[in-house]
Amino acid sequence: LLFEQVGLNKREAKDMVERFFERAQSSLTAPPGEQGPKLVSQEKEEIRFGNMLLSILPPAYGRIGQQVWRLKTGELATLTVVAVLRHAAERGNLPESLDELVQRGYLDALPKDPFGAGPLSYRKTNDGFLLYSWGENLTDDGGVQGLRQGGQPGLWADNGDWVFWPVSEPELKQ
Repeated sequence: LLFEQVGLNKREAKDMVERFFERAQSSLTAPPGEQGPKLVSQEKEEIRFGNMLLSILPPAYGRIGQQVWRLKTGELATLTVVAVLRHAAERGNLPESLDELVQRGYLDALPKDPFGAGPLSYRKTNDGFLLYSWGENLTDDGGVQGLRQGGQPGLWADNGDWVFWPVSEPELKQ
């Protein structure tokens, strides 16, 4: 009845719903750093006025996608930190690059930064190493951690980089 009220027959309604969910699925598979389909509005998704369910889902899918890519990035970073620390423990030094971790079998492949233009960013420092993702602003801020509301550094801030190592004091307390 709801679809008929906006002028859609059963076939048109089914096609619209299938297009919507195909688009939603593809928006969750393309990394944020790559141009991929996004669910943005009723008009762009060709959702006819009056379909409440499909009109409220795009923002939810955007948020779901954000969480999915945060989890994937966190998983890659965790595996990479473990590989770097294992390398240091077994060989007595930090690797020069993430490529070295792959060459020596600590990682199966370079950990691609879903928010960057290549692998997660890694470099040795005077007191250890730095490992970060470019984060949601899709910009390499040189390993400067983003700030949350209130000005405190935060791992998932939408500005700055997401620094996974070293772990900052505020992150340890949470």
